[in-house]
Amino acid sequence: MSEIIFAIRGNKDRVDNFITDLQKKSFWRIYNKQKMEIKGSLKPIQLYGYTFPEEYTQQVVKMIDPRENCDAPIEKFGFIIRKLLGAEKIPKWDGKRRIPDLVVRRRFMNIWGLGLKKDRYLDGEEQI
Repeated sequence: MSEIIFAIRGNKDRVDNFITDLQKKSFWRIYNKQKMEIKGSLKPIQLYGYTFPEEYTQQVVKMIDPRENCDAPIEKFGFIIRKLLGAEKIPKWDGKRRIPDLVVRRRFMNIWGLGLKKDRYLDGEEQI
């Protein structure tokens, strides 16, 4: 089996249609002299940015709970993305602050922290 890795940018409805069509595709393969249908498997790799008030950094770090001990390739990728975005390394949770009811479901997922970027605006004015 092979895997092609790609990025998509476009209107949400068009992207959703493309993804739906892609998930329906199947391929035929001969295995042990029998013809088998194999469905393609779509595995999203997504980058997200989550905006929040800066004073809640520790709470959000705990809520997102990014993985610390990444595989070397992921750590290198994170370093490159962090530099491209002008972000800093995500601080570790200090364990001091109470975490409010910010429960998120994270089962069957890996979350890698790529970086933390401070807002460029302060009191409505852009900080250069």
